[in-house]
Amino acid sequence: MKKIITSLCLGFMLIFAAMPSKAATYYVLDGQEFNLLPQVGTNLFSSIIWTVDGVALPVLTDKIGKFTRTFNLPTNNNLVPATHTLTLGVIEELSTCISEVVEHTIVVLPKVQLSITTTGGKDNFCVGAFSTELTLQANVDLAALKSSFNIVLSPTWTGPKTGNGNTLAINTAGDYTVNAEYSVLTGTDVVTNAIIPAATKILGAVSGATKTISNNLALPSVPSLVLN
Repeated sequence: MKKIITSLCLGFMLIFAAMPSKAATYYVLDGQEFNLLPQVGTNLFSSIIWTVDGVALPVLTDKIGKFTRTFNLPTNNNLVPATHTLTLGVIEELSTCISEVVEHTIVVLPKVQLSITTTGGKDNFCVGAFSTELTLQANVDLAALKSSFNIVLSPTWTGPKTGNGNTLAINTAGDYTVNAEYSVLTGTDVVTNAIIPAATKILGAVSGATKTISNNLALPSVPSLVLN
């Protein structure tokens, strides 16, 4: 028992003193629980040690070492991503050797509420032919998400006319709905110097919007003329 306690104390000392090597970045959602599970394989670890933002968690001796957490963005700033730092170290069961310390980054992405605007703000048009453009709006800074985190939205429109993208040109009245999900850029679309995540858990981040477009404003009658 004394040997185990001594090993744990030494492990903590070395883990906090070590310069961690950078590893992976993971994207999660504000207020959504996630798990990180060490892939231990055939290795036998007596202890698995996690820290979160420099604070040590209780040592895990279950030989599984699963990390479970929910990160919440501040209520007064819940539309801006936040980052947290995790470190992971292990103590080998037989030799009590201590691993290097590996640092992971968790990026907490905000949940998004969409809305729809129209050209000139009009949503009811005169009887007869008309045209307008529906434009997706979001309550987060989409440009910043793209430039810093390689995150974009992938909008899909449904209604009398369907389509994809941030805008939809229409000429038919009805109810139009736009839904989207976060999408991570890949390949040649990747933004230089922006983060590329190793894995994500970000489904369900976006709440869609619906807008009714009407076409029933009565046309004025042309007055008759009286000749005097």
